[in-house]
Amino acid sequence: MHSQSSLKIIVAKKDDNIYKILLKEGLKGVEYYKQFVNLNKNKIKKGNLLQLGETYFIPKNENPVKDVKNVNIEAGTIKELGKLETAIALKGDGIYSLLRRHGISGDKNYMKFVELNKDNIKNGSLLKVGETYFIPNVTNSFVKMGKRILLSGDSDTSIFADDSDLYKLRKKNNVLENTVYYLLLDTFNPENLQVIKNTSKTRNDVAIAMAKELLQQGARVFLFEYNRNEKQLLGDYVGVINKRFLKYQGQYQRLLVMDIDKFTEFGTHNTVSISYYQKSKEGRKFANNIENIFKTKKAKLKFLKKGYGVFTDNVNLYLAKNILPAMTFIQIKSHEYDNKNLVLADKKNLVDWITTGIKNDYSNLTFED
Repeated sequence: MHSQSSLKIIVAKKDDNIYKILLKEGLKGVEYYKQFVNLNKNKIKKGNLLQLGETYFIPKNENPVKDVKNVNIEAGTIKELGKLETAIALKGDGIYSLLRRHGISGDKNYMKFVELNKDNIKNGSLLKVGETYFIPNVTNSFVKMGKRILLSGDSDTSIFADDSDLYKLRKKNNVLENTVYYLLLDTFNPENLQVIKNTSKTRNDVAIAMAKELLQQGARVFLFEYNRNEKQLLGDYVGVINKRFLKYQGQYQRLLVMDIDKFTEFGTHNTVSISYYQKSKEGRKFANNIENIFKTKKAKLKFLKKGYGVFTDNVNLYLAKNILPAMTFIQIKSHEYDNKNLVLADKKNLVDWITTGIKNDYSNLTFED
């Protein structure tokens, strides 16, 4: 590999992708594609796509081709590589551990991985720390199963910022296979149903922790992200959820709405309220299964009045009437000086209880069927 200081630099233009750039430079073959990815791994966000106005290093052209129109650049292979996930090898990584970190079976995909990355693998299975590797195309990897819905433009992106976020993840089981969960932790103005923009670290941490736990047990999970420069309404959330509900119709789908008080702190006393919509039998069952777990932990719950009266505020009432998946609402409020209420020891404490209730809800349905 050549030093970056001796390489040509280009600025990405509108609609540029790796394949198009390589064609312009007359670079032939899949190896140039892989070199480009490794040279620019911190600037390539998804597959083939490049960022408009960003600078990129071009691999050294060892065999210049004058007429790029007649170059056989293995276009089909390169385009397929552009659709694949990539991963950066961390210290101690082998092929099996890297695949497990992405929720992928090593036994089934070992040889596919070797074929995709044969030039960057040492002594059969050793990976180079810091090197970028292509991940075999499977439909149930953590990156593909855990998505954040971008409300502006209705697109999906991985909930994982980079490969280090996957470091401690391991597929535990497939108990929640064929399930889809929407975790909504944003809050809304009850008057105009507009999202209340905040940067609550507690809410974000709980959302990510719950998503990871569900993913490790085979579920598909959606979180949400709004554009802080645009007005986002509750109806926007309903629209993107219902669209995906129809896409995954036939699978077990649930919406969990959580309102965590901004003053909530783990290790202090909190009131937990669990409620559902009276007209939804599935929503009631979902709520009851989560509620039962809290009871087994001898947690003191503040039970909101069951039934239609639960959703007297515009937000929950709007959701109940317009959303397709069954939903349950959990509210956590801080009551620091009331020692009769539930003490949430830590984030894991809360996440474990809720996800256990979620599993029981699905397994009970399976048992009944």
